[in-house]
Amino acid sequence: NSKASLHHYAECSILDPTSVDLAISPSLFTDGVDSNSAAKTDIPVLGSVHSLETFSSNDGPGIRALLFLQGCSKRCQYCSNPETRCIVDPYKCPEVAVSDKQIGKVLEKYKQFLQPNNGGITVSGGEPLMQPDFLRLVFGRAKKLSLTTAIDTAGHGNKEIWDK
Repeated sequence: NSKASLHHYAECSILDPTSVDLAISPSLFTDGVDSNSAAKTDIPVLGSVHSLETFSSNDGPGIRALLFLQGCSKRCQYCSNPETRCIVDPYKCPEVAVSDKQIGKVLEKYKQFLQPNNGGITVSGGEPLMQPDFLRLVFGRAKKLSLTTAIDTAGHGNKEIWDK
């Protein structure tokens, strides 16, 4: 099954990063839709998502949803999730495309379990900071539900990306 997934990703425009500062964002794949305008108009922004777990007690305070994003330009020897390394365009590969609205709906569904004891959402990967616009919108939706947010990152990017 994992071989089939890798083969399928090959058909879904895997991107080969040429810079450690490459950031997957909607503007990379679309005609100028950025997270600022998307947030104001409530246009969903797509992210490349590997998987979502709805119950974790090891990745931050309280009970957490754990979102694994797809794509990482680093090749760390100690990587816990090497299966999430392939950088995939969510606009060309619908199998990994998930919108911030969809994540928000999942968080809302499980809010009563996540909220006690400062629970919330942790985003891991891959490298979450490769998708800063998507990450910011997902965290915004979590904050609107009074959920805490955490990020598991290798520190990809630059100050501009981190400020998002």
